[in-house]
Amino acid sequence: MIEDSQQNIYQQSQNTDQRIAAVNVKLPPFWRKDVNIWFLQIESQFFTARITTEKTKYHHVLGSLESDVVSLISDFFKKELSSTPYSDLKARLIEQFEESNNRKATKLLNEMSLGDKKPSTLLREMRSLAGSQIKDDFLKTIFLQRLPDNINAILTATGDSLELDKLATLADKVMETTVPTNNMIAPVSSNKLISSGLEQRLTALESANGLEQRIASLEKAITSLDARLRSRSNSRSNDRGRSQSSKRKNVQQYDQCWYHYKYGTKARKCVAPCNFDTKQENLNLDH
Repeated sequence: MIEDSQQNIYQQSQNTDQRIAAVNVKLPPFWRKDVNIWFLQIESQFFTARITTEKTKYHHVLGSLESDVVSLISDFFKKELSSTPYSDLKARLIEQFEESNNRKATKLLNEMSLGDKKPSTLLREMRSLAGSQIKDDFLKTIFLQRLPDNINAILTATGDSLELDKLATLADKVMETTVPTNNMIAPVSSNKLISSGLEQRLTALESANGLEQRIASLEKAITSLDARLRSRSNSRSNDRGRSQSSKRKNVQQYDQCWYHYKYGTKARKCVAPCNFDTKQENLNLDH
């Protein structure tokens, strides 16, 4: 009798503790972004509070939902409750708010960006969205594409053999040394702004280097052209010098001025000294 009495007292105490714990349970706000994580949290609280019955869990969850969430699944409440109301409500909420695999793939491929996050944070978000269905090799390719071009180039060159988590840690360090800290935490900063600034610097450097190369090439071309022009000028001067010298020699050979040497008796001018036979010239004119 005494043992039975003690057992009853213990059982009543346990029931009282469970009721008190159940009353003290305060579930976190419903998290639409990741319903499975939310249920993981509340089920941890149910375990701590020793809440095991489906109906008690059901009423706790229903009481924590916002009115707009209840409105979205109002069709569920129009049906008669089964013997597992909590499990049914959990499945309905996951169906309503959990993204489909196609939607997750689209978001992963096209919508996720670095923004003002650290690369390792971006990787965690991508992994959460990808789940276990996407392998690390493919996820690594997408992850690198979301990083600024200069950081992507560094990681691609040095991190081919690194695991994805270590690669993200390396990306954090490279980002810290490449981008000022205030740009990393500024609320208005974004991946596009950071990437754009870096790209502008790289473009400016490339343009400056290209301009220097073009100037150097132009200087070489000008120098080469000047040398060719000088060579032609010297050649022509030498030719003219040789021609004039030859003419002078021919003129001096006959002791005649250039006009008589060139035109003979038809010359209309004469420059001294000239030994042209003027008599012969007059004779020719008479005829």
